[in-house]
Amino acid sequence: MLETNAEYRDTQTFRAQLSKPGDRSSANLGEAESLAIMTNRGLGATFVTDDNGALGFAITHSIKHLTTWDLLKLLVRADKLTRDEAWEYVVILKGHHRRYMELRAQTSFFAWLESPLGLRFSP
Repeated sequence: MLETNAEYRDTQTFRAQLSKPGDRSSANLGEAESLAIMTNRGLGATFVTDDNGALGFAITHSIKHLTTWDLLKLLVRADKLTRDEAWEYVVILKGHHRRYMELRAQTSFFAWLESPLGLRFSP
């Protein structure tokens, strides 16, 4: 929950930076609020997102981050999810329609899960 005027102001600024022309006024609001809270409160938290714009913002501002896909990989490796369950989440979140080649097909996703590599992010 936003607590200060700075958090409210930064939320609006960050939302504007993350939004694309034609986006609804609520688009990117959750990401912007999370980033405003993290930057204003100096939290040692990790930002988790599947939004490339928000990920780029976190990288640019040196905010600790994980992608949603990194989190799925971590859960599979910790035996909290099966590979098939993780793939179901990729499909639900429409990750297989994103630019990451590793997420486009179940076989490439499974190979990525076994690899030590992260996804190749390019803004």
